[in-house]
Amino acid sequence: MSGNREVELKLLLTGGADPDRAHAVLSSWAAAHGGTLGVFASDTHTDRYYDDPRLSVARAGFGLRLRMGGGQMLAALKSSNPADGGLHARFELEEPVADDATAVDPWPPRVREVLEGLCDVSGLTPLITLTVERHTAELAVAGGIFEVALDRVEARQKATKRTVAWEELEVEAKDGAAAAEAVLADLAAGVAEALEGVPHNTPKLTTARERLAQLAAESAQ
Repeated sequence: MSGNREVELKLLLTGGADPDRAHAVLSSWAAAHGGTLGVFASDTHTDRYYDDPRLSVARAGFGLRLRMGGGQMLAALKSSNPADGGLHARFELEEPVADDATAVDPWPPRVREVLEGLCDVSGLTPLITLTVERHTAELAVAGGIFEVALDRVEARQKATKRTVAWEELEVEAKDGAAAAEAVLADLAAGVAEALEGVPHNTPKLTTARERLAQLAAESAQ
């Protein structure tokens, strides 16, 4: 199975995602480690997660999404490996969706090839949609490049129309850091308290499912 290895830190921001405070805290940490943090750029994108009625993709340990934003559409298949201390290292296959792709079958060939070993591709339907308000900046430190993303996420379940929301920080290794996981662990230790962040060991799709299930249980009481 060909793809990339994604390495990133995730912190759940229990005190909210304030861009100015986050940028100040992260800039201070970067400067203390001989690095720099760029200016935040803002955007909003939509992630639509797909599975079949048997949840075959999830049962195989993957999440499947279409991302729409910035004038493009990307298909991504990611593994749901267990994380520790907010540090995620997982398989990722991301490909642009062709301009002539249909809504019924938007999957690029490399993504479809993997999906055919996991499920009946014709049975895939969108189940959960995430709207993500994101602030991103480039962090250069320890000889590597990292992407910082401050996210406010709203998840909407198609079947029930229920919604849940949360804020999180993601810092993904992009290029050059030979010891990316060590750098990210150091970053977590250095900024978590100031940002009111706690290690977040679940990907966005899992977080959405768990919170929507909790909301359903509370509504049934």
